Amino acid sequence: MALIPVAAALTGLFVWGEVEAGKKNTAENKAKEWKSFEPRLDHAFNKYKRHFAKGEFAQAINALKEYIDLNRLRGSVAPEDEKMLGRMLDNLTFKAQAKGLALSREFKAKEEDLKDEPFERSNAHYEYIEKLKAVLPKEDTFLRKEVEHYERLNPKVSLYD
Repeated sequence: MALIPVAAALTGLFVWGEVEAGKKNTAENKAKEWKSFEPRLDHAFNKYKRHFAKGEFAQAINALKEYIDLNRLRGSVAPEDEKMLGRMLDNLTFKAQAKGLALSREFKAKEEDLKDEPFERSNAHYEYIEKLKAVLPKEDTFLRKEVEHYERLNPKVSLYD
């Protein structure tokens, strides 16, 4: 009879020890994850600055969105910082759309000049689409509309069709 309470007590100690070890491992993993936030934040912001400087607005928008998401995930974003980051994203989106509009106008003028040269016009259209892809993010409706128009005009042809 005395053996059962001793065995129960030993089992309880063992379980308690495992729970404490699990808590310690969880705390260590959270500390490692927290330490990895700073380099990830720096990398995302540097990527944003690099692409913005090159005029690659689509990549800059994606990097800024990643930076904002990491800040939110970290959980220590002040409301005024949140507003500032939102304004930065809005400003960047506006600049990207303005650049896309300028590219569109430039292409339309070039397309009119090349109406008698179909190969050159097709080449100019391809270059226009590639420039738009660098300027506008994938989810932009204008980009999708232009890409769909280009794909209708130039369907993909395979030797196996």
